[in-house]
Amino acid sequence: MLFISCNNEDIATIVAENLEKAGIRLKLNSQEMSAWQTKIMYDKNFSITMLAGYQGPDVSGIDNRVKTVGSVNIAGYKNPHLDELLGKADQYSEVKDRKQYYDEVQKILS
Repeated sequence: MLFISCNNEDIATIVAENLEKAGIRLKLNSQEMSAWQTKIMYDKNFSITMLAGYQGPDVSGIDNRVKTVGSVNIAGYKNPHLDELLGKADQYSEVKDRKQYYDEVQKILS
């Protein structure tokens, strides 16, 4: 599993240990950010990777990870309906107004 070396080794180790319990063995491979970006985001040369770092509480940050044109949509996920829901949610600033859209997003992604 490729991961960014700056501060993710502990998390990567825990993921590997948990997967080992399920019979899946991972070889951990830490990369500096620029090498990781080249290999993952540009070359798409990976089987499994880890992208950490999103902190809430505003859920709109998920856009970059799951929108078709998201800047860190490294999996290449594409769902026009999800894109539409995220776009509608972004039109509002109040949580109560955005909730219906994010509830539907959660159903799609779960």
